[in-house]
Amino acid sequence: MSTRPNRIISSTITSASASASATSPTTLATSHEVRDRGSTFVAYVYRARTVDEARAVLARGHHAHEDDKDKESESKYDDARQHGAPKQWENGGDSECQNRDEKGVGVRGRSEVHYAKHGDKHEHKDVHGPYVIAAWRCMAVKPGQTGLSGPDDFVVGEGCEDGGERWAGGRVLGVMKREGVIDAVVVVCRWFGGTLLGPVRFTHIETCAREVCRRFKKIEEMDECVQTLRTLDDLLAALRAELTMAHKEGACKTQAVPRRA
Repeated sequence: MSTRPNRIISSTITSASASASATSPTTLATSHEVRDRGSTFVAYVYRARTVDEARAVLARGHHAHEDDKDKESESKYDDARQHGAPKQWENGGDSECQNRDEKGVGVRGRSEVHYAKHGDKHEHKDVHGPYVIAAWRCMAVKPGQTGLSGPDDFVVGEGCEDGGERWAGGRVLGVMKREGVIDAVVVVCRWFGGTLLGPVRFTHIETCAREVCRRFKKIEEMDECVQTLRTLDDLLAALRAELTMAHKEGACKTQAVPRRA
């Protein structure tokens, strides 16, 4: 049972108030960090029901609140460098998240993203950026349509921004299409380390984007399951109420029937 049409109609009705909201966008998922020759790549995904919401996410910026979330992490790394790093940091990251491929490309967990941006100044002194690459896909009701006549009433609005990395936005948008992600904004940040990577940079961008797209789909599927369960709970409560009422009416009729002598 899919609740998607109802969600689309509901989001269309409330889009004006949602767009007017001044709150920071909520990050639904963050990719593992990919490092290659000084450059760092990481992706984020946000929910956006309309193209206006998608543009609002980009306009508000996703960096500020991510940095706020990492203040505690930063202090932990500072303490670690001052008093001796725990074992999982001595090895460069969480053991469950970190690996290194045969080309020497580091892949690290979310807990290390802040360290990559604000870590030891000697290690990262040549890092510039970030390049902010973004793409979005949002399903909306076509002008003049109600959304009740079927799939033809809807259209997918999509777009992308290269953020200074030519052709990168189209790569992120392509990942979103292949993964079937809709009603979302994917942002990939690249911190340039001073060494040109060549075409492999697009592989890293797509890898990060693909990870958050798949995590976003799992979140969406879970939300739909929860909505389905809530709908079934409401139906069950209504049926129980009807059954209780029927029992009461039956009892009243039984009492109203006169006894034979």
